[in-house]
Amino acid sequence: MRGVERARPTTQTATVGALILASLIDSVVVGIIGTAVAIAFWVSGTESFTATGLAFAVGFLVYEVALTTWAGQTVGKRVVGMVVVDAEDGYPDLWHSTIRYVAKTLFPLTLLLPVTARLAISFYPFVVLASIAFDGYRRGWHDHAAGTTVLWTTTHRSATTRIAAVAARPRPEAKDPPEPPTPTHLLQTSAFGRYRKRRIPRR
Repeated sequence: MRGVERARPTTQTATVGALILASLIDSVVVGIIGTAVAIAFWVSGTESFTATGLAFAVGFLVYEVALTTWAGQTVGKRVVGMVVVDAEDGYPDLWHSTIRYVAKTLFPLTLLLPVTARLAISFYPFVVLASIAFDGYRRGWHDHAAGTTVLWTTTHRSATTRIAAVAARPRPEAKDPPEPPTPTHLLQTSAFGRYRKRRIPRR
């Protein structure tokens, strides 16, 4: 796609709060897409809990793996200002992006296990979050498995910096209201280009 600026990483690792915020934004984006697919299933008369869940899972897989491979960032990471890079500061390829996603979500294991087993591993996202929080470079298990790191981009600005920039914008000065024009029926142009008052009778 043309017109989309490629993310350029810095040397600073992203924070846990920023990673959580990016994940929430991505969940909203995929939720909207998955809801549209579920509605399409419902309209076609083939709605089912399994089909809807599969649509959400596959949609999230394609969404994150494709965008991470192509641009190094999903919509959420782009909004927050982060990018996923490999050991050479480049975007991870398709294989490593897939490994990263599988290690983070245990997909497709979550679809193959029975319901009771799924409930037993429902705490896994918190384990991944803990692995990020206790790592010095904020690399979770999925980043170690794929050899990736999440860094701030050069376009990243903290919330306080953005608020300060908005507050520092110059406010438009108040302009005096324009003077009302003189009624044309009181003006007559002379031969010298000047105006003189003269009451012209209206027709």
